[in-house]
Amino acid sequence: RRVTASEIAHLAKVRPSAVSNWRNRYRDFPLPVESAPDGDLFDLASVTAWLALHGREYRQVGRGPEQELWALVTRLGQA
Repeated sequence: RRVTASEIAHLAKVRPSAVSNWRNRYRDFPLPVESAPDGDLFDLASVTAWLALHGREYRQVGRGPEQELWALVTRLGQA
């Protein structure tokens, strides 16, 4: 699964600006796997592994309706 920087922020319980800072400050932050019109997309497994490695708490990701709805709302908010 691929996630946007906004979705990463939601998972990590931080603001999107924190994700931007991580991308700039940490050489080992996962690189985007795809560029989309709405922004870069990241591999979810790589991101959660990075968060765990750096001792950052994050929400567990499931493919349930609530997560799908949140992802849709996030994408619509970026449009």
